[in-house]
Amino acid sequence: MAAICGLKKPQLSQILRSVFRAGLDLKNNIIYQDFVKYHADGAFWEKVRQGCGFAEEEPDLGRLAIHLLLTTATCTMRQEYLAGLDGFISMPHQAYCYDFISEWLHSEDKQQLYDVARYVEDEARLHQRFEKLTVDDLVGTECFPCINEVILTKLMTEISDHIIDVDTITSTVEKRRTCAWYEPFENFYDGILQVANMQSFFKEHSAGFHTAEAKGIWKEYTESYYQMDTYYRLFHMSFQKSLETSNIMLDDLFKHVVDKVEGLYTHWFLGELWNSVKTYIEDTYEG
Repeated sequence: MAAICGLKKPQLSQILRSVFRAGLDLKNNIIYQDFVKYHADGAFWEKVRQGCGFAEEEPDLGRLAIHLLLTTATCTMRQEYLAGLDGFISMPHQAYCYDFISEWLHSEDKQQLYDVARYVEDEARLHQRFEKLTVDDLVGTECFPCINEVILTKLMTEISDHIIDVDTITSTVEKRRTCAWYEPFENFYDGILQVANMQSFFKEHSAGFHTAEAKGIWKEYTESYYQMDTYYRLFHMSFQKSLETSNIMLDDLFKHVVDKVEGLYTHWFLGELWNSVKTYIEDTYEG
C-alpha cells in the first residue's frame, strides 16, 4: 500500500492521507483502485478498522471521514453535543483519530483536509447543530471550519444588538488565532477585536472628555485619545479586506457591525471630542 501511494514508510496515517487526497469517491480514486487491482483493498480496510475503529460492511471514504473527524472532535467537545452521531464515534480510538487529524491540520497539505471537513459538516449537518451551542462550547475545537462561522455569527449578532462583551470577544479571538482554519476568517476576527477595543475605550471614557485647555486636549490625544482613531482605522482595514475574500454567511453581518462602529466613533468619540473643544473655545471667547 505504501508503495502504491509512493511513500517510503508503511505508515497508516500517511497511507490514509494519500487515499483522501485522491478523492472521496472510491470508484474514481486512483489510489484506492490500485489497491483493488493489487488485492490490497481488504488489507487497507482491516488496517483502518484496527487503527481508527471504523468498520462497515460497505466501505466508504466519506463515512470514514465523518468517523475520523467526529471522533477527533470528542477530544475537545463534550460527546453529548454530538448526540445522534454516536455510530460515527469510537472512544477507544479517540487518541489515534485526534493525532491523525491534528498532524494533518498542521501540515503543508491541510487544504485537502479543509475540503474533507466541509464535506463532513454538510453530511452531518454540523452547522445547524453547532448553532445551538454557546461560544464557550465551541471555542476549543478546531477541526471544523464552520465553527468559526458559528462563533463569528454569534458575536457579530450580539454586537449588532448593542451587546459587546469585551472579555469574551478578546479571549475568543486569542484562542481561535492559533487554530488551523483561522486564516480564512482572520479579517472578521480582527474586525470584532477592534470593536472590543473601541468598547473598552468607551467604558474608560464614558463620562466624556473634560480637558479645559488646548494644550491639555492635545496632550490627552497624543497619550490616550489617539487609540480610538487607531482602533477605528484597523477595523476598517479588516472590513475592506473581508470584502476581497468574502464569506456569504458573514458578509452582511459584518456590514451591520460597521453601523455600531460608526456609532461609537463618529457619534460618541468625535462628538464628545468636539464638545470638549467647543467648550474650550466658548470659554476662551467669553474670557
